Amino acid sequence: KEADYLLSLKKIPRYSSLYSQIDYCLSSYYEQKRNYPKALSYLKAASIDKDLSDKVDTQKAIIYYRQKRYKEAEQQFALNIEHQPQNYENYLWRGRMHKALKKYDLALADFDHALLLAPGSIDTYKSKAMTLSEINKPKAALHVVEQALDRQTQKSLELLEFKAFYQTDCAMYQEAIDTYNQAIALAPHAAALYLD
Repeated sequence: KEADYLLSLKKIPRYSSLYSQIDYCLSSYYEQKRNYPKALSYLKAASIDKDLSDKVDTQKAIIYYRQKRYKEAEQQFALNIEHQPQNYENYLWRGRMHKALKKYDLALADFDHALLLAPGSIDTYKSKAMTLSEINKPKAALHVVEQALDRQTQKSLELLEFKAFYQTDCAMYQEAIDTYNQAIALAPHAAALYLD
């Protein structure tokens, strides 16, 4: 329905100045639905708008990565980083690709760079923690999650769950129980998640 709505907007002449943005939204929609050829098609249409070029280039690299077209993704990320060095998303997603390829040192370096550019990026902290956990460094993963929590003014349920998980990995069982209790206090309706 969302795609149909966006397509209907392109039939209304007064929205002609927004066609590229509509195409970009359609690309994101189809990327989420894992229809990558259609997503790339709409992305190509959106690239006509020079104001969207950075977003389009980042999205293109992400789609290549999701399609497991790693060589093309690597080239696109490198090009993106050259042209938009302040965009943390290119480092975050390239780091995720390196993690998928088990190039952990490269992944961690990309996550660190992303955090320099966007120190509040929870997704980057989570990706870095998962990478450290994957290489059997649960204490380092826990430390990363604690850093993310320290940056927040309001605690995130998801980060508290990550913290408790890594505390359990580190055999810090009482601390994990305390963290789960914090999470339950934050979102009592989610308590059922912890009762299995």
